[in-house]
Amino acid sequence: MKRAGVLVVLLLSACKNDAGPVAEVNPEKLYTQMCARCHGVDGKGDPQIAQMMPVRDLTSPQVQSRPTEDLERVVMMGQNQMPAFGESLSPRKIQAVLGHVKRLGRQAAPPASP
Repeated sequence: MKRAGVLVVLLLSACKNDAGPVAEVNPEKLYTQMCARCHGVDGKGDPQIAQMMPVRDLTSPQVQSRPTEDLERVVMMGQNQMPAFGESLSPRKIQAVLGHVKRLGRQAAPPASP
C-alpha cells in the first residue's frame, strides 16, 4: 500500500510542471490569427470568403445577443462550415476571443439616440 502512495505522489509531481508557465493571452492577436481570415478584422466578414460560403457578421445583433455559452459551444465544436477550435484553443483563450468579439460588436453599434 505504501508503494502505491509513493507512485501517486511521483505521478502528481511529474504532472505538475506539464502545463508550463502561464502565458498572457492577447485577445485581439488571437482573433486575428484564428478568426479574421473568414470573419474579417472588423468582425463583419471577409467579402471574398463570403462569396464562397456564408460567413456570419460577428457584430450583428443576432450574434451579439446570443448567450456566451452558445458562442463558446460554436467555437469549441464548430457549426456548419466553421471548423471546431476546441482542441486548438483552451477555454480561457475561447473566452478571450469572445470578449474581443463583444468589443467589436460595441464598436460597430450605432450610438444610442439621446
